[in-house]
Amino acid sequence: MTLASSMLRRAGLIAVPAAVLVLAAAGPAGAAPVGVPPSGTGGSVTGWGQGSAATADPSLTGKTVIAIAAGGLDSMALTSDGKVTAWGYYISRSTVPPALATKTVTAIAAGGSHDLALTSDGTVTAWGENNYGQATVPLLLTGVTAIAGGSQHSLALTSDGRITAWGGNPYGVTDVPAAVQGKTIAIAAGSFHNLALTSDGKVTAWGYNYYGQTDVPAGLHDVTAIAAGGDQSLALTSDGNVVAWGDNESGEATVPASVQGKTIAIAAGDQYSMALTSDGKVTAWGNDHYGQASVPSTLDGATAIAAGAFYGLAIVGYLAPKVTTQPASQTTATGGTVSYTAAATGNPTPTVAWQVSTDGGKTYEPVADATTTTLKVPANADTDGNRYQAVFTNLKGTATTDAATLALSATSGGTTSAGGSSAPATPASSPASPAGASSLPNTGASVATPLIAALVLIGAGGALTILATRRRIRTARHR
Repeated sequence: MTLASSMLRRAGLIAVPAAVLVLAAAGPAGAAPVGVPPSGTGGSVTGWGQGSAATADPSLTGKTVIAIAAGGLDSMALTSDGKVTAWGYYISRSTVPPALATKTVTAIAAGGSHDLALTSDGTVTAWGENNYGQATVPLLLTGVTAIAGGSQHSLALTSDGRITAWGGNPYGVTDVPAAVQGKTIAIAAGSFHNLALTSDGKVTAWGYNYYGQTDVPAGLHDVTAIAAGGDQSLALTSDGNVVAWGDNESGEATVPASVQGKTIAIAAGDQYSMALTSDGKVTAWGNDHYGQASVPSTLDGATAIAAGAFYGLAIVGYLAPKVTTQPASQTTATGGTVSYTAAATGNPTPTVAWQVSTDGGKTYEPVADATTTTLKVPANADTDGNRYQAVFTNLKGTATTDAATLALSATSGGTTSAGGSSAPATPASSPASPAGASSLPNTGASVATPLIAALVLIGAGGALTILATRRRIRTARHR
């Protein structure tokens, strides 16, 4: 359907994915809560799709993000120091309440136009739009272990397995079924429907059901994680398979075969869905009008995902630097310039600093202003025999290349890299003349030029001889 019809279908409201961010276990062994990486595998945030919410806030640079949340047009990140960063379209939502500055946040969730944060004392803070009471947290709500935000409503799961819901109640979205109370271990909030995962590995859904989003497939069991989108629902089972149901007009409920059997996390947005597989790859499918299903081809090493209305987010795990290109030792003539190149991977992108040893590799010192992957060194008596290495560094560690030596050649010539060929300083000599051929000097680009010149001279000499002979004959006749 078109974006306009999608919005009309929702009475003019932006459809919002489930942003269930739980630091506690989400279910049976192997469960992966939406937006939360495995313990100890935080990293940086990358995004794609529509709007500023898809671009990580600059203040997160160098920080370790341990959870992400994607809402209507705004995003959130939880860092390892227990602090929250919010950014995106709505200024009111991007301003985190000052009260959270003195608390340790343990989980976050993003709704249609409001945000939620769970702190270590088991209480919830909410901010943003509150026209339906979605940001008015019920009094005396404590012992919370998980939170979720929908278009106009909010959910909280307490340690006793019970769900509390508040905010707008169209389609009975805040009327929690009695059957799930006391045994729920994970929650998910879609636009106007909710999902609950219970301790027996089964899923219960309620709320808006025009597209069958609350019609849980019969026989669905061994579920380890859940996600609710605009009008579709997802479940991840213990064997790594994804089950989807509800609206499928854009293919959002048609799970790609490539992710089955190896999915470790799921997320659902407005008419598109996402899966994170065990190889760190992210796959998205469904509506791609804003590029929300076009995951960057360079994205690798993801540890968590979150789906906003029209954009996606992922946490990419921090990786220590790993050298991928070693500098090569080189031999060159005095007066030239030698270039050394090195490269390394890592997240965050590692910085580089070159070092030089003048004592055969016993000690190394920094090379001044040498902080790019290519180092240029003048070849002279002062640098002859020096060794150069590159040191790559990020917050996860350091990697150092092998040392490359600069040596001056005994005779003039070009530069020779280890394992390479020499580029001569003068042009290559001309081919040898055939046996018996004239040894006329070759001053041009071809032997044809001197041969032609010789023939011209011979011809000119012959002509002069003939003229002289004719002059003697005429002289004899006149005597």
